[in-house]
Amino acid sequence: MTPSERRRLVGVLGLLSSEHDGERAAAGLLATRLLKSANVTWEQLLSNNAPARLASAQPRPGLGWRAEVAFCQRHPTLLTPWEQRFINSLVACVSLSQKQQAVLSKIARVVREKSVNER
Repeated sequence: MTPSERRRLVGVLGLLSSEHDGERAAAGLLATRLLKSANVTWEQLLSNNAPARLASAQPRPGLGWRAEVAFCQRHPTLLTPWEQRFINSLVACVSLSQKQQAVLSKIARVVREKSVNER
């Protein structure tokens, strides 16, 4: 499994925490398809003896938008339903368009402000 395939799988697995049954089901199906296309089984992926190429995959520099997505996902009550769907849709992305990045940055900024005010 390549580092980009692994990152995509991690993103898809993040959707398993969705409050929506359909999103969780789709994420499980997509995760299974990703493993199949990489010719890796769940057992191999989760095994303590997983190939070093799986365990050594390091995130590339410049993926700061993923941290913003994760931050927003940790504060779902501060998001509108549309924002939640938008944030969850980004999890499986490999990269973002400029427009997606701008919207994400705006949402993350508002969530940071709201989370500070809640304290």
